[in-house]
Amino acid sequence: FPFESLVAFALVQGNGLSATGSAGVQHYGLPFHGYLYGTAVVEVEVDSFTGESRILRADLFQEGSVPSAEIDAAAFALQSAFIEALGWLTSEIPSQFSEGLKGAEPLVPGLDEVPLDFRAEILDAADREGNPADGGHSLAISVRESLRDAIAAFGGTGNTRAVDFPVPATPEAIYRLVQQQRAEASAS
Repeated sequence: FPFESLVAFALVQGNGLSATGSAGVQHYGLPFHGYLYGTAVVEVEVDSFTGESRILRADLFQEGSVPSAEIDAAAFALQSAFIEALGWLTSEIPSQFSEGLKGAEPLVPGLDEVPLDFRAEILDAADREGNPADGGHSLAISVRESLRDAIAAFGGTGNTRAVDFPVPATPEAIYRLVQQQRAEASAS
């Protein structure tokens, strides 16, 4: 589908297409106020029999003030941060380590969890400072939200019930939520 058609469809369905956030990072003892905007469009597939999911396509767009010679490296860094955050969102922490692992420990996803079609673009924001790769972690939330929408679709056409979605989004958790959506749809 053309991007414009997907956006129009999402808007007609009442789906929000933006999120905002901010972070104050200490820079030489002073708060650093570098705000960069980014967005991600993600297409996922959920197997209702196993709960496994795949990211079919991810398009990342992030502002950044990067010299033109470093655009490709910045896009790769953005993709790398996105993939690292996927680990936090979709990988299960082994129970024997749950007490010892800190939240900052990266859980690197497997190769089969990386989007099949993965695109990243750095948009020029020369008037603002900031590393565009920092947005990759935030943009990965789009995978969680796409999975949430895919699971809600198992509740029937036009289902607008919110899905209480856990993190990490393991296949077991997704399977249980799909079954719950189906049960609620058949009960109503």
